[in-house]
Amino acid sequence: MFATTRWSLVQAAAGGRETPAREALGTLCETYWFPLYAFARRRGLSPVEAEDRTQSFFSFVLEGM
Repeated sequence: MFATTRWSLVQAAAGGRETPAREALGTLCETYWFPLYAFARRRGLSPVEAEDRTQSFFSFVLEGM
């Protein structure tokens, strides 16, 4: 279901607001958005609720950076 995590990409994303870090973060978001959304849907959430939960997860992660 989830792609294999490239930890070098995670480390790069944690690099702040520089262009390489932002690109790495974008790649992570693109890679994991649908699998997280699909997981929420399989747990019984409606499409709108699943989108909201997925967005909330990414917001939580970004606020912690």
